[in-house]
Amino acid sequence: MEENEKLVNMKVLYYILAFGMLLGSLNAQTPTASYPFNGNAEDVSGNGNHGILEGNNHPVLTEDRFGNPNSAYEFGGFHNPNWIRIPNHPSLSLDTAFSISVWLKQCSFDGMDGFGRLSPTGNHVFFSKAGDGVAARPGIWMGRGLNQEGSTRKWIGNRSTGTDQGTNFIENFVVRCIDECEWIHYAFTFENTQMRFFLNGILFEEREINQVDFTVANQEDIYI
Repeated sequence: MEENEKLVNMKVLYYILAFGMLLGSLNAQTPTASYPFNGNAEDVSGNGNHGILEGNNHPVLTEDRFGNPNSAYEFGGFHNPNWIRIPNHPSLSLDTAFSISVWLKQCSFDGMDGFGRLSPTGNHVFFSKAGDGVAARPGIWMGRGLNQEGSTRKWIGNRSTGTDQGTNFIENFVVRCIDECEWIHYAFTFENTQMRFFLNGILFEEREINQVDFTVANQEDIYI
């Protein structure tokens, strides 16, 4: 692994290239929201769910995994928090079947712990819709970090980590230690009580979860 960029010198948390949501039947081919980030944060699905750049300093355009300029966004990390907000809309309401996919490249694992402090193995939430899994109301969120053994920890949840709220869930997946600054593709599919996690296009794990209630999430904006 390459050495982490540290503290105030840390600029890059992760890049994101292309983010998409597909709602309804998983056999459907048309995404509800799709963000190739080809020069902007606009939704190309035709549903008008365009992203808004926000934060202390806005995310900046950078190269994608093919070296194309202005085709991915670079985020600032712990010391320069910024994000892309997608205003809530009925077309983004989650039900019993949907999928979320994202390409990302993470160049430092210095992140925030559950108390908002800097940690070398901190958490990085790269998608949320109502909450980040710690103290917020249950929504849906996914993130990435390292465990104490140095393996990459991927997690997705619909409830606070500190409570047990019936129809909501939280799942962790430990995968090999992926080199920093390597482009990775994550995809999650949900269909009733079945969840599948795909890593770089390959089914990594399939799990049964409770029937999930997304009432809270469906009242909130999306954050990348």
